Amino acid sequence: MTYRNAATGLSHLVHDELHWLDVPRWVQYKLCATVHRCLQHKAPQYTTDCCIHTSDIALRQHLPGGR
Repeated sequence: MTYRNAATGLSHLVHDELHWLDVPRWVQYKLCATVHRCLQHKAPQYTTDCCIHTSDIALRQHLPGGR
């Protein structure tokens, strides 16, 4: 077994059997989950303070879908 075959087998195991995400997808998932918790007021205040609705931004209020 070569290194390439072992890596391919491990990659298959990690993605298909264990349902792990690649690092960029994992980071995106964690960011989305954190923002969702912030907007639902289920996160610590220090993280909630960093998230705002785009409709609350004055420059976006004139667009359709804004307030």
